[in-house]
Amino acid sequence: MKNLIKDPMRLFGYTGALLSYVLSFWLVSFFLLHQSLELSALFIYFGNIGLMIVVLTEDKLTDYLVEWLYQQQKRDGWLKRELGKRLAENRWKPSMKAALYLYYMICLVFGRALVLSGDYAFAGSEFVGSLRSYFSEMYYVLILFLGADKFKAYIFKESTYRDRYYRRYGEASEETES
Repeated sequence: MKNLIKDPMRLFGYTGALLSYVLSFWLVSFFLLHQSLELSALFIYFGNIGLMIVVLTEDKLTDYLVEWLYQQQKRDGWLKRELGKRLAENRWKPSMKAALYLYYMICLVFGRALVLSGDYAFAGSEFVGSLRSYFSEMYYVLILFLGADKFKAYIFKESTYRDRYYRRYGEASEETES
């Protein structure tokens, strides 16, 4: 992170990419799922969960595929150089997961501000009512996202711990069998 802060152009690029991800989530989630399709709150909720899963899967899958393609290249050609350049530049780009966290934080702040403002600030605008409804639905998607992220981190942490701790018993039984 220190290198990112020292170079204003990298910081600008990082911030721009982060905000473009947030704007993309907003466009898909609010304008497509919530406004255009006019689905029930339950379908919007499931649609946002699906968007969350796609974002988290796409983030890891794309990086994995680019790295796999890079490793498959036998000789240094144009494709290997381009893939290597992309992998090197990924160091200075935000992950979609980070952008999703920022998006949900923004949703929490705006949602709470709309609730606390009451009707006096916006005179009961239909669009503001729609925003209140949307941010209310996003609150529950955020809770699910946080829970799923913590659960995944816990599973990996527990797996690493169990592998290190219980490996000695497997090694001891292998020695006695020999």
